[in-house]
Amino acid sequence: MISPDLPIKDLLEALDTSPDGLYIYDRDLRLLYANTSAMQENQLDHSALGKNWSDLKKAGHFYGTAAPDAHLYKKTFSSEFITNTGQHLHCIATPILDKQGNIKYIVSNIKNITNLNMLRQELIRHQSTMLNKTFIYGSPQMKNIIKLIERIAKTDCSVMLRGETGV
Repeated sequence: MISPDLPIKDLLEALDTSPDGLYIYDRDLRLLYANTSAMQENQLDHSALGKNWSDLKKAGHFYGTAAPDAHLYKKTFSSEFITNTGQHLHCIATPILDKQGNIKYIVSNIKNITNLNMLRQELIRHQSTMLNKTFIYGSPQMKNIIKLIERIAKTDCSVMLRGETGV
């Protein structure tokens, strides 16, 4: 929904501020619009406008298959891929259909998930320092204690705890 009070120029300016890459293709997958983030992420210039998605893919600008899949199957598709610059991207492509069910446009949203993937990897590394996912530690002394606990846990013996927590 859009208010008639919002001029198209202002709408495009607003879309251009999105940190996500936004693309609009026509029914033949020719590129009609790409915001600044999209152009930067895929190293495009204004000469890309009007070119077909497959030609831009052959030129090394596009990856994944969300837009052509959305075009072929007339439903929303998503894909994740890694660019030639090592960026991890997630693309969601959605077809816009006319009343007869024919494609009018494909709208693609590309989100850079490189930082998210790095955070996932860091979380996985940190999870390896957790015992039963409830005991978090990080110091070398605690690592030694956990190793000792893991060794003792494999045996059938009694353990006496002394000190503040063991009395």
